[in-house]
Amino acid sequence: MKSKLFSFSAKMALAILAVGTVFASCYDSENGDVTKPYVAPDAMYTFVGTVTNHITGAPVANASVALSGAIEGTATADENGVYQIVKAVNGGTSGAVTITVAGTASYDSKTATVSIEKIANGQAVTYYKDIVVNYTEFIPEGMVVSSSNKMEGEDVTMSGEDPDYVALDIMNKSDEPLLITRTFIVRQGAIVDPDSEDDIYSFAQTKSTDDVIAWIKDYIKNDLGEEPTKTFKTANMVYNILIAPQTALKNVTVSYLYEYKTYNFSYAGEDYTVTVKRIVKVTFENEQTTFAHYHGHGHGHGAGDNSGGGIMVPEL
Repeated sequence: MKSKLFSFSAKMALAILAVGTVFASCYDSENGDVTKPYVAPDAMYTFVGTVTNHITGAPVANASVALSGAIEGTATADENGVYQIVKAVNGGTSGAVTITVAGTASYDSKTATVSIEKIANGQAVTYYKDIVVNYTEFIPEGMVVSSSNKMEGEDVTMSGEDPDYVALDIMNKSDEPLLITRTFIVRQGAIVDPDSEDDIYSFAQTKSTDDVIAWIKDYIKNDLGEEPTKTFKTANMVYNILIAPQTALKNVTVSYLYEYKTYNFSYAGEDYTVTVKRIVKVTFENEQTTFAHYHGHGHGHGAGDNSGGGIMVPEL
């Protein structure tokens, strides 16, 4: 009986040992109970930034970005101009990395350089570098415009006492008012003021493109309603003068009201200043005097003898 019990216990112990061995084997293989050496992941380098337009500051979508030097890689900027390149380097590395944005028909290629430091496996580092590309095509929304203006008057006085204005040597010796008509050549239009820092006819071509200059000219033309010229245009204006009885025409004054408008343009880092002098109003007035105070050439007449006729005023 005793031997039988011993035999049973021994068998149970062996069975338990066997089962335990099976469990231990599963635990070892499946749960890593056996100690193994730790292997850290490669060092991770991340390069991130934006590509923007140097004129407008807007993001440049789909820009092609490449890394060269200590680390190499490529990426395409998203619709917000953001690029990101992640590279794993076993053992890490150090040195210079050149970031290049490839040029296109719209903008030039641009490069930037960052210096990276060596990090160990299991570590990560991020370098930020924004890149601004220079656009070669004209972008109107990139133009910044401001303006200011002032008004200034000028009077030009003519008299029959001056040999150049004999047609104004009028005396009404009658007892009735005398109406005479004279035609004057007056200035019209707008010119670029000679004192302007720059003018639209002589921009330094090295400063900008023809497209920029053409845009500036169109802007000024549309704003003024006319294109400035180098010299004022002229036009004939009729002035009717009613001379009182027993009175002489002392002089006629042509009054000009000028608007000086200064435009300031900024584009792609260049500044342009243009001042335009424009005639906004032309008015006439006359002054009459008694015969005793008049020293004309004695060409005055009475009644209708003085009506009509004209005068070509020298360039004012």
